[in-house]
Amino acid sequence: MRVQSPYVGPSGGALAIFYGCIGVWIIVVSAVVRRALRGVSGGPSQRQRRYNAGFEIILIADFVLQGALYHAGASHAIVYGIYPASAPFFFAGAIFVTMGVLRVERATMALGIALFAVGTGGAYAGPVTAWLVSGIALSVALVVFAAIRLSRYRA
Repeated sequence: MRVQSPYVGPSGGALAIFYGCIGVWIIVVSAVVRRALRGVSGGPSQRQRRYNAGFEIILIADFVLQGALYHAGASHAIVYGIYPASAPFFFAGAIFVTMGVLRVERATMALGIALFAVGTGGAYAGPVTAWLVSGIALSVALVVFAAIRLSRYRA
């Protein structure tokens, strides 16, 4: 194709399924966390809940920014391709680096840095392969992080 961009983003049905699954996931996680925290009190658990509220705000900000990009006229390749395959990893990376620094946990901080790398790889992969690159890189990062955590618990 000459002078035409074949990438138009996901279909409306695929977006509805994707955001529907995210909505169901949020509801299920909220119910599980609420049940797990029922009857839990004390200073450390209260501080942890405040952190979680901050994470929810960051997640909402991510989707708001994606909507703003669409409203501003950004191409579908950016709004539905590169941005959602890379930006959440930048947000999550910032969260994990901050948690690692506050809790003095090198493994958590390293995971945050790895998430920045995943986001960068997804952004540079282009709109068509961004999800593939991000998925593979995230899988590798999480397996390495789990192996580090497992080796620490066994030691």
